[in-house]
Amino acid sequence: MVEPEDYFESDDGIARVARFGPVFAGIFKKGLTAKALDGVRKWQGPVMPDTKIFSFSLSFAADRLAPDTRTAADRLLGEFRDQTAGSATVLRTFGFEGSAARAMLATIYLLTRAAYPRKVFSTLAEAEAWLTTLHPDTAPINAAARWLTERDIGQAEALR
Repeated sequence: MVEPEDYFESDDGIARVARFGPVFAGIFKKGLTAKALDGVRKWQGPVMPDTKIFSFSLSFAADRLAPDTRTAADRLLGEFRDQTAGSATVLRTFGFEGSAARAMLATIYLLTRAAYPRKVFSTLAEAEAWLTTLHPDTAPINAAARWLTERDIGQAEALR
């Protein structure tokens, strides 16, 4: 088991985020709420490193976010925008629904023109490989990927 430097879990268990140096690894389950995202934002501020950060997220839902949840996501992204060096999002949905959701999110990313590179992936391995091209110290990215993989496997087993 990989142990993070800092850890947050929302009251409802829908959002979990672990910090590995400058890498914030997040898991977001179906039913994401504004309360969960605001909890992440409040936790993240005090544990921010003095360097640029990387976001490495694993989402198990491709549903549209409710308006208040979208607003909370915008608050979270906006607060740490200037400190972010890159962001990889893995949408763990399959088939046409998964492909369509990843394409839509990638289009939104292109249209919003973030000040940092960000991409959408279907697997953790692809996202990890891409993030390592953005940061010379791959150890925290690799640790975050292992932590996410452990939880991804656990989530898949729980769905069986």
